[in-house]
Amino acid sequence: MTAATARRAALTEQLASQVLARDAVVARVVRDAPAQIASLRSQIRVLTAPPAARVLVVEDDEDSGEMLRAGLEQAFAATGRAAEVRVVADAADAIDAASHEAWAVVVIDLHLGHHRLSGLDVIRALSPWTPFILVSGTVPESLPALAQRSRAAAHFEKPYDVERVAACVAALLDAPAAAPR
Repeated sequence: MTAATARRAALTEQLASQVLARDAVVARVVRDAPAQIASLRSQIRVLTAPPAARVLVVEDDEDSGEMLRAGLEQAFAATGRAAEVRVVADAADAIDAASHEAWAVVVIDLHLGHHRLSGLDVIRALSPWTPFILVSGTVPESLPALAQRSRAAAHFEKPYDVERVAACVAALLDAPAAAPR
């Protein structure tokens, strides 16, 4: 065997080795691609998912507050939307929550039972950009006028239909940002 033939044989063997290594890499990429694609799709869904709607419910009646929380969460889950619903029982807790956290919508019981602060005090503490819904079990004749004066997005008399309140909350979340009240 001549030197040229030996060199050619060595180069052929080296090339064949490189082709085999490349084929192994391609085979591994092809084998792992579906799992990597699924992982990337999952990451994209997480990154592009709309943020959870944050709804604050101010309700001194524990049963009413729990019913509204469950109804809102169920309504959002049925539409595939994420929701964080927090219920507070008095105006002081609501004012604290409103001053330290951002809420997409606030549902406020106008009369908070035995507490010295009312739903009106909560409204005054809200950011002027935060839409709110008034609910009340003791409905004065002036509730619609009060709702209009305070620029409430809506008002409901107790007992209210939770689905209607949830639909109103969803509409507020879907609406473009309104001017401050």
